[in-house]
Amino acid sequence: MIAYSHFRDGNVPCGLEQLAALKRALELLPVGVEKVRLHMDTQGYEWELLRWLAEGKSERFGVIEFVVGADVTQELRKEVAKLKASA
Repeated sequence: MIAYSHFRDGNVPCGLEQLAALKRALELLPVGVEKVRLHMDTQGYEWELLRWLAEGKSERFGVIEFVVGADVTQELRKEVAKLKASA
């Protein structure tokens, strides 16, 4: 099901205003939808969006679980190596 679509000029970065697009899509979901999860590629790695999802800023859905791709840099490898396997 496509909840929301927005066509933009070709020279607009794909990461532009992702949070606004998500909020609009959430408004369009049917009343019976109680839980939302988000799965995005590396273009979704945008702090404003991720913080909003993780902090439960959505009045209707609260915390929205997400999976977002990230470029695997040396810094990221170091931080991931610090995590326990259960994380």
